[in-house]
Amino acid sequence: MGVDHLLQGCDASNLIVSTPTNKAELDALPNLTLHGMDLIETAKAAVEEACPGIVSCADIIALATRDVVVIAGGSTYAVPTGRRDSRVSLASSVNIPAPTMSVASAASAFQGRGLTLQDMVTLLGAHTVGVAHCEFFFNRLYNYSGTGHQDPNMTPSLASSLKSVCGPQLNGLGNTVALDQGTEFVFDTSYYQQLKQNHGIMQIDQELTQDPTTSALVTSFAGQSTHFDSRFAQAIVKMGNIGVLTGSQGEIRRICSKIN
Repeated sequence: MGVDHLLQGCDASNLIVSTPTNKAELDALPNLTLHGMDLIETAKAAVEEACPGIVSCADIIALATRDVVVIAGGSTYAVPTGRRDSRVSLASSVNIPAPTMSVASAASAFQGRGLTLQDMVTLLGAHTVGVAHCEFFFNRLYNYSGTGHQDPNMTPSLASSLKSVCGPQLNGLGNTVALDQGTEFVFDTSYYQQLKQNHGIMQIDQELTQDPTTSALVTSFAGQSTHFDSRFAQAIVKMGNIGVLTGSQGEIRRICSKIN
């Protein structure tokens, strides 16, 4: 489920490709790192062959998100279905919270969509899998807050490792590193454990351990995998219910990348 669904809702609008007359969400700068659209299309083609016009691309995204969590070692959870797909996708509507945003500002963005502070800390735990492009944390390595130095909250060993991938003079921005430097392909609590060791990659991630409103949650999740699994299931389902289209709203796309 794309991060932009925090703001737009789970309506598969981020799967639509741009046309000569419309720049779609997929081509907005924050979404240029999204991958795996071909897998969604493959799943959609199979579903359309079995039961045409019944299952939306939005539902496939929500179900695929759950399945990826399970495949990576997380716990399964029930996914409500019945969503319909948006007929609108505008790059100008994408406004994803930046990785340099403060905890308070990020919490405000989440709360504006009905998600609690605990939901935010829980959902950021999805960073236990996946990668980040160097450009999203480059400032922490070389010019943190305009100081000309690295972020003092990042351990020297982690900084050295990241600098070997993200070179100075902007020559490594296209490279990526694992957000979880421990078990990057496993859905577990390693992400939180590393935050407590000052091994967070993104600025917003690391600040979760320093902000008094979120530090206790990080500690709780770091030590209790079962607690995190149950909370994540609740939070991801809650986010997946934001702004859904139902009934006669939207449509059931035949091809996820195109409006019918």
